[in-house]
Amino acid sequence: MQITLNTITGQCLDMTVSPPSGTVDFTTYTLDKYNAIVKWKTAFYSFYLPVATAMYMVSFSPYYFL
Repeated sequence: MQITLNTITGQCLDMTVSPPSGTVDFTTYTLDKYNAIVKWKTAFYSFYLPVATAMYMVSFSPYYFL
């Protein structure tokens, strides 16, 4: 559920840069905005989710090595 919320947050950030009218205003597109879109839209479902799923499937515990 959290992954879906994070992806939706990234999609909303992405839509603020490209409005439905079709004309993109690149003056409001900054590196900070790009980094936020990358973090919230793609990082969670393309990296975190597969790794977390694999860790769950093998019953990996981060406290095992302590």
